[in-house]
Amino acid sequence: MAYPVAVAPTGEARTWTVLDEGYRSVGPVEEWLEAHRHLWSPNTVRGYATSLAQWWSFLEQRASGHVRLRMGGQLAPG
Repeated sequence: MAYPVAVAPTGEARTWTVLDEGYRSVGPVEEWLEAHRHLWSPNTVRGYATSLAQWWSFLEQRASGHVRLRMGGQLAPG
């Protein structure tokens, strides 16, 4: 299961990311959020992080954890 989490890197504004059950960043989700973070307000980033955490959890359950990132930033079962 994935979880949206607020993070505040030293000297930077608070933002949101997605962590897995082992408290590790979900790489493809973080890459996608990072690529778009500068375009959105913090509340929008939070909304996307929340939705992507739910989507990632769904993909893990359906694809037995085999998930890959497609070109164009789309998450898809591997």
